[in-house]
Amino acid sequence: MSTSSKGGQRCLMIDPATAIMAAGAAFNAIKKGCQIGRDLEGMAGDLGRWSKAISDFDFAAKRVENPKWYQNFGSVEQQAMDLFVQKKQRENMRDDLRKMISETLGPSAWQELIKMENEIRQKQKDAQYKRIERKETIIAWCAGLVLFLICVGALFGFVWVAVKR
Repeated sequence: MSTSSKGGQRCLMIDPATAIMAAGAAFNAIKKGCQIGRDLEGMAGDLGRWSKAISDFDFAAKRVENPKWYQNFGSVEQQAMDLFVQKKQRENMRDDLRKMISETLGPSAWQELIKMENEIRQKQKDAQYKRIERKETIIAWCAGLVLFLICVGALFGFVWVAVKR
């Protein structure tokens, strides 16, 4: 995930591999917290990081599965294999997390986590992802406009050459 700061705002270019690695790091911190008996509130930061990374992964995976017309991510077969493996990692982490939290903190703690996750996901979707999608839309329109102007220029060039003959 590369970041750049522009005018106080943070621009994120999310890729599935980086997001799943971030989720794995947060998951390991949660696992360690469960092993030493920390309560859910004490692990809120780690849970938030994990939830954000999973949300970033889902968003990035959606972008890879449905790329814009001007994007090229490489080999389709490699993309499919990478995304499949990463999705399986995500599923395994989520299942392990559910088991750990339910066993150590009780089933109600898992429901509490689901609630927190949904709140974080909604906030991200409303703010950060809309900015990214807006930026991609602007790029697509600009690229389309440039292509249109080139075509119109070529058309006028052909007409001008035809008139001169």
